[in-house]
Amino acid sequence: RRSTRAVRQLSVLAESQMVLVLCHGLVSVHEVDALTQLCVLNTPETKAEAFCVNIEAETPRALLSVAAHSSMLFYRISNPITLFREIALPSITPTQMTWQGEAVAVVHAQGVAVVDAADGHIISEQSFATNAKFISVFQNQRWMPLKGYGAHLLPTDLCGAWSDEDGRRLRSLDEIPLPDGASSW
Repeated sequence: RRSTRAVRQLSVLAESQMVLVLCHGLVSVHEVDALTQLCVLNTPETKAEAFCVNIEAETPRALLSVAAHSSMLFYRISNPITLFREIALPSITPTQMTWQGEAVAVVHAQGVAVVDAADGHIISEQSFATNAKFISVFQNQRWMPLKGYGAHLLPTDLCGAWSDEDGRRLRSLDEIPLPDGASSW
């Protein structure tokens, strides 16, 4: 009998025919077709907060953030899957990560850091303002044959060209107040 567990993050590696899943702190690797579990990259003691995958490398690589050890674990996604590097993280707990060439952009509660994937030093860091307000605005487009994606929406499209995170229609970005000190979107 299978148990249901909340999937926090999922990444499909089409070329490798693998799926990586973060669930309850464990990152597991599965076959795409049958979802058969191939392996688990970490243990309950090395609970992962987030992971990211670099498919641009010659051999795809996965990176796990392990808050308990304040470290990042690097794996080569090949046969066999191998841990090839561990780098200490300087007092940040990532909530999201993404590869940027040979560096990793790490989002954490206090801001964003760009970390060199080779040695772990912070290349740059940007702190969030203490009074920061986060909003999400979506530009909606429709695919039209021969035209491609564009702002040519249909009368039945209720969201309009712009909408907020709740799907409410916005006439333009001017309806969203700018952050303090900003002059334009």
